[in-house]
Parts: sequence; structure tokens; C-alpha cells
Amino acid sequence: SKDTQGDDEQKKEDKQTGTIPEINYMMESDLRGLYHSAHDIAKSKLQIRLSTQTVSAHINSMFMVPFLTRDDIQRTPSLQHSFRNMWLHLEEKEQKEGRKLNYKDIFMEVGKDMENLATRQINSNSGVLESTVIAQVAIQCREIFSVTDVESNQVIQGDANHKTNDVTHLVRFEMICRSHTDTTNRASNTVEIGNWQITDWDDLLGGNI
Repeated sequence: SKDTQGDDEQKKEDKQTGTIPEINYMMESDLRGLYHSAHDIAKSKLQIRLSTQTVSAHINSMFMVPFLTRDDIQRTPSLQHSFRNMWLHLEEKEQKEGRKLNYKDIFMEVGKDMENLATRQINSNSGVLESTVIAQVAIQCREIFSVTDVESNQVIQGDANHKTNDVTHLVRFEMICRSHTDTTNRASNTVEIGNWQITDWDDLLGGNI
């Protein structure tokens, strides 16, 4: 149709001008892999209809994981347990000293562990510190969704009448913040804010942390 042709032309123009985000940067690799796998398995058996219009969104939670990124963990898998190990370190110290640590003790011990984590990252990243910001966002949508079995022509998921429904999706985003440290000239230190990347959608990957 004329409308479809116009949409296709607009998409081509957007792609040429770089206004369409690259999927590899939009979605984390494990989440992309899940969708690619589902597509390969079901493409000849299922027909999926999805039309979504965003109505509103609000942030449910946001927190930072200092001095640790997915790339760090890929290079050194043992770093995945860095913050759990800090807690174990506190428990071991309490057992060794035979007493409960006070707030000052906890602050000092955690501070040492955080400093070690930061130093490791600076040494491996040529003076660059990186932290991960994680946000969970509830996105309200007006949505038409159905999954039809091609062989039986039966709707096996979603709305069989293809009605528009109010739906809320919980989407998890991550962003990397980088700090270029220069111990000889602190005035030259800069901070770079990265781009948001989708890491999970409705807990398909259980949070994907």
C-alpha cells in the first residue's frame, strides 16, 4: 500500500542518516541471543502479531555497581562475586576477632575492598574507571499481541480477538559511566556518560545480572 511504501522509505532514510539505533548496541548479547534462538526455532511453526504504542514510563529503581562492568566479568569471571566476597570478608573478620564489627570497622574494611577493585580496574583499563548504572523502568503500553500456531490456526498465546489491551512491561537498562583519571592533574579528569542498553525484558533472563 501507499502508506507501507512511505514507511519503508522513511526507514531507509533513517538508516542512512543513522537515526535508527543499532540492535547490537540497543540490546545486551544474552537477550539478543534469546530472541534469535526463539526466532530460529519457531519461525516456521508460529505466527506472531505485535503492535505496541508507548503511553508512559516511570523508573521503579536505579542503582550503581561501582568499578565493575560486564566486560570486566567476561575477561575475569571471578569478579562476578566481588561484592558477595566483600560480605564474606566481613564475616571472616568477625569470626577471627570473635566480635561484631562496628560501623567504623565495616566502613574501613569495605573501603579497602572497594579500593582494591578500583585499583585493579585502573591498572587493566589504562587509567580508566568504569561503573555500571542499572535502572528498572515500568513502561505502560497499548498493545495488540497474539501468537498463532500455523498448522492449527489457533491462537495459543495473547488475545485471540486481536483487541488492544493495556499492558505494563518491566524493562531493565544498563549504562556504563567512565572516569578518566589523571593523578598528576586532577583538574583534567573527565567523566563520560554512556548509552542505555536493554539487558532484560519482563524477567525473561531473570534480571540478567
